[in-house]
Amino acid sequence: MNKFCLCIGLLFWMVACQSDKNMQAPIGQGVDMDQVLINRNGKLLPDVCQLVPSDQIANILNVDPRGLEITDSSDPGPDGVSKACFFKWPDDHIPNAGILLQAMRNPLAEEFPDYIIQFIISKKEKGEQGVAQQSILFTPWAGYGDDGAYSYDAGKYYWRLSDQLIFSIAFNTTHNASEQLDIANQLARAMTERYIQGR
Repeated sequence: MNKFCLCIGLLFWMVACQSDKNMQAPIGQGVDMDQVLINRNGKLLPDVCQLVPSDQIANILNVDPRGLEITDSSDPGPDGVSKACFFKWPDDHIPNAGILLQAMRNPLAEEFPDYIIQFIISKKEKGEQGVAQQSILFTPWAGYGDDGAYSYDAGKYYWRLSDQLIFSIAFNTTHNASEQLDIANQLARAMTERYIQGR
């Protein structure tokens, strides 16, 4: 009987180890930001309009790339806190249909060094003010960077790399919850991978 129990226990242990191997760490989790900055020639903030090719974005969104308007919405000046890009396309169901992609650094690095970390935690614990003046709580979002949060109701997705950078995606579209999440996952993967590679 003891040998049988031992064999069953060993079998469960092997299955558990195999499933651990199949689990992948989030893309960009624990990334060496010093190496990333070397890959990026010292530039923390990427040119978000160029980070993912527009034809790839159009493909992810299932829109005609010829109708995609791209507007740089970055903070002005060399010391801007964020780089952002608005991708807009014609849609008969909603005016100004589009998405905003953004990368933001810590705006209060000396006074509040944990700002980036606390930003994501705050979205999940306290939420974000909605248009009806009520707080919208965000759901944890794994898969990208060291931490993430999203809300379909807000149409926003956030994830961070280390304590230095927050990426975000904001939707003004008619996608349902599963479509929006699928698009956000594809964009987050592309943005994170290309950023780490120095593109």
